[in-house]
Amino acid sequence: MSKRDYYEILGVMKTASDAEIKKAYRRAALKYHPDRNSGDPAAVERFREAAEAYEVLSDPEQRRQYDQYGHDFGKRHHAGEPSPPPPSPHQEPSDIMEELYIELGWMLVNEHGRYIPADIFDVTFHEELQTGIKLPFMYKRTRHPATDYPVVWMKKIKKSAAGAKKRATKEDSHVSYLKESLEEVGLSMEDLSFSELLQFSRDVGVSLGVKVLKTLVGRKW
Repeated sequence: MSKRDYYEILGVMKTASDAEIKKAYRRAALKYHPDRNSGDPAAVERFREAAEAYEVLSDPEQRRQYDQYGHDFGKRHHAGEPSPPPPSPHQEPSDIMEELYIELGWMLVNEHGRYIPADIFDVTFHEELQTGIKLPFMYKRTRHPATDYPVVWMKKIKKSAAGAKKRATKEDSHVSYLKESLEEVGLSMEDLSFSELLQFSRDVGVSLGVKVLKTLVGRKW
């Protein structure tokens, strides 16, 4: 089956600006996100298509080549230009695609547990397994201890960099609000012990982990 046009996938014109392409990708990613479409393989495929389209169209050079050669742009080159190197057996995915693989990995775990049916795993990551893309998991092919069915045992999934960044941003905003609340009553972090700061944060409705609070007060008790 032929691949769909990247502009068509994102629902934008070929003259779309970078901002329009980014907006269209976010809209598609939100619509077809695995968390919102649990158990829907069609949505997973749309989500994957949108990520692949954005990966190419968000890069000026790749977009230029795609506009000229279409989906074969990676296999063709101008006369006199060196051919692109063949993919390595364990080539690293782009940041965008790695985040997609992490999302898909957790989707499978949430649906099947740590023992994922091998056929479902192979269908989900067919292209990546065929081309040698390094998936952000530690996994092992084995058989289910109860049913003896071929499964993929998902040992560990790499932490999402995007998720960590989002959590850090939220944490920073909470710390800033806590500092402002202290200043309003004439106090600072240094004036309070850990237990006092913990109680104050609860009083003003700020949710911060114990580890963060310990850091803020220099591990005072």
